[in-house]
Amino acid sequence: MPAGVSLHSRLASRYHEAHTEYQSYPDMSSLSISDLTKLQTIKYVNLGSLAIFAFDFCITFSEEVRWTWSRPWDVIRVIFVISRYLPFAGVGMIAYDALGVSNQVILDGE
Repeated sequence: MPAGVSLHSRLASRYHEAHTEYQSYPDMSSLSISDLTKLQTIKYVNLGSLAIFAFDFCITFSEEVRWTWSRPWDVIRVIFVISRYLPFAGVGMIAYDALGVSNQVILDGE
């Protein structure tokens, strides 16, 4: 991938590839141990990316307040706010999906 592509974009595309790959299985019991290991690794990477994303937000929040909150609303600020806060929805859904599938595997195995 090009150098300008962010880590989050690469992780999101990897998740999408893996998620669409596993959607063809009728249920989790048809997956091999290797497939389950790959799926679990993808879940850990997704949750790790959520942690990195939250950490980045926390360490840059004071700068955001200083440089953007006192400015008047214009096109640049709208683009910034969208690019800053919209990924929370995507990362949250990915984390929810990762945790939801994990619970399903545990419940199906009992």
